[in-house]
Amino acid sequence: MVTVDIFRKDEKFVKVKSTGHADHGSYGNDVVCSAISVYLINTVNTFTEILKLDSDKLKFHFESGDAFFEINYDLLNETEMIQVDILMKSLVFALESIRNENIKHLKINYREV
Repeated sequence: MVTVDIFRKDEKFVKVKSTGHADHGSYGNDVVCSAISVYLINTVNTFTEILKLDSDKLKFHFESGDAFFEINYDLLNETEMIQVDILMKSLVFALESIRNENIKHLKINYREV
């Protein structure tokens, strides 16, 4: 099972941590794991390649079965805050959609920081 911890502060999603494997299919053919990975990686790629957030504003780490990223809202300008907020809400919506169809393979925890 993949467990995704989503951390909120002041009603903003500030950090995401994903661990585990969905075990929905064989390695390399697990569509649930693939979907989760695509959404997480695409979100970070959008932050870095389109919004151009630097390493002070965004910390991230990815390896097999483990993903993490954290946004430092204190360093974002107003436009970046709006853009990041929309992307984070989109990511959460996508993950919840995956979970709703694959309840045995994805668990989402919401935490306040």
